[in-house]
Amino acid sequence: APLILQDFVNSLNIRKGELVGNPSYGTTIWDFIFEPNTLSVQQDLEEEIRRVASLDPRMILNTVIAYPQENGILIEVEVAVKPFNQAQFVNIFFDNLTNQATLE
Repeated sequence: APLILQDFVNSLNIRKGELVGNPSYGTTIWDFIFEPNTLSVQQDLEEEIRRVASLDPRMILNTVIAYPQENGILIEVEVAVKPFNQAQFVNIFFDNLTNQATLE
């Protein structure tokens, strides 16, 4: 399961359009870093997390909560990994100083 979570975080570190030969791969999450903390932005952010997670058939994403921070965004996800399906909470921090998403 840790490898699957790391794969998920790695996919969150690839900005849409960055991968040569596959411009549709990647995420737009980084576009949200400097957006105001509105309900609409939070919903868009959570939808994007769910979209990226849905690309990995090994993952089941139950809940997604975004917490804007001074220097980035903290995402709390409840995720289960197939076939075990034991849900666990994981925090992922999008740091706008390092431009990296990391498991917390």
